[in-house]
Amino acid sequence: MNARAIKEEALAFAAKLDAHNGTDIRSLWQDLRRTDVPFVPILLHDDLPKAHALCGDILEIIGKANVGAAYALENHLYVLGGLETYLTLHPRPQLRERLDELLAQRHYLANTHAYTHSDRAFAEGIAATRTADGVALNGVGHFVSFANTADLLFITLVDTPDPVALLFAAKNDGITFGDFYFPNVLLESDTRSISCSDVQLDPDSILDAARDDMLPGGALSSVLLGWHLTLSASAFVGGAGFLIDQTVDFARHFKAFDGRLLARLDGVISAIGSIASRHGAAQALIRDYSTALRSICANASNHETALHDSHLRAQVANRHAMDLTHAIAHACSGIVGTRVFSADHAKFEKVLQELSMGPLLPRNNAILDKDIGHTVLARAAAPASLH
Repeated sequence: MNARAIKEEALAFAAKLDAHNGTDIRSLWQDLRRTDVPFVPILLHDDLPKAHALCGDILEIIGKANVGAAYALENHLYVLGGLETYLTLHPRPQLRERLDELLAQRHYLANTHAYTHSDRAFAEGIAATRTADGVALNGVGHFVSFANTADLLFITLVDTPDPVALLFAAKNDGITFGDFYFPNVLLESDTRSISCSDVQLDPDSILDAARDDMLPGGALSSVLLGWHLTLSASAFVGGAGFLIDQTVDFARHFKAFDGRLLARLDGVISAIGSIASRHGAAQALIRDYSTALRSICANASNHETALHDSHLRAQVANRHAMDLTHAIAHACSGIVGTRVFSADHAKFEKVLQELSMGPLLPRNNAILDKDIGHTVLARAAAPASLH
C-alpha cells in the first residue's frame, strides 16, 4: 500500500472539511469510506508499526482541518489498530474474519467504555447478560464518537464476572443515541451517550478473546489503550499545527508599532522556536509508540515485557503530548492576541477552545499520572525489564 497516496486522500478529505460549513459532515464521511484512509490498520496488518505511524500522520492532516472530525476517525482507527495488534499476539480466526468483512463492507466502527456499576461519574453502565440465543444489553454508555455514522459498535465489558468483547451492528431498535456529549466543542466528532434497552445480540457478536486479555493490563486491553492514547493525541497535535501555521503567517505579515514585521523581532522568533520545539516533541512522543509496536510484533510469542513497555510509552506520550498542544495554543494566542483579521479568525478561536480539552481526553492528566505510577510500580518487581 502506498503511504503517499493515502496521505493525498487524507489531504483531499481535509480540504473538503475546510470548505464545509456546519457540524453535520456525514456526507463527507461517505466520501472518505470509499478511500483506504479509514482502513489503514487492516490493510497494513503485516506492518503495524508503519500502520500506526501512518494513522498518526492521517490524523494530524485531518486534525489541522478539523479537530473534531479527526477525533471521530481516531475512535474508529484505534480499535482497528488495537484488534490487529491483538491478532498478531493471539491469532483468532473468527476475529480475522470479522475484520476482513469490515474492510470488504467499508464499515465504520464506534466504541464506548461501558462499566456496569453506577457509583462512578459518567458511568451508569451497560450490563451484558448471556442468554440461550447470545447476549442481551441493557443500560447506558458514554462518549460514543461517530455515533450517527458508524455501522458497527465495539464494546468491552470487563467489570463483570463474565468479561466480554462485542462487535455488532449500530443500527438496532433497542439502541438510542443521546444529545451531543460535548455541547459547545468538538461537535464534528458526533460524540454522544448510548442507551441500550433489551438489545439482543447473536453469538457471532461475541469476539473470541481470552478473559485475562480483556482485563486491565491484559493483551487486548493494553494494545487498545496504547493505540487510543497515542492516536487521540495525534488529532490534537494536528489542531496545534493549524494554530502554528496561522501564527507564523501572522508574524510574517503583521507589523509592530515601529513598522518592523513581527517575524523580525527576536522575542517573536524565539517564541515561535519554542512553539515549534513543543510541536516536534509531541510528534516524537507519539511516534515512539510506533517503535514500541515493532518490539511487540518482533516478540509476539513472548510479548509480556514489550507489551508492558509499550503501555508505559503510550501513557507518557498522551500525558505530555496533550499538555504540549495546550501550551502551544496558549503561546500562539499570546503572539496573535486580539489582532486577528484573517478569514480564519473564527476557526483559530474554535481550535483554541478544542485544544483546551486535550489534557482531559481520553483520560485526564490526574488519572494518567496515577496510571503511570501503577505501571512503574508494577515493573519494580522485574528490574531487568527497565533496561
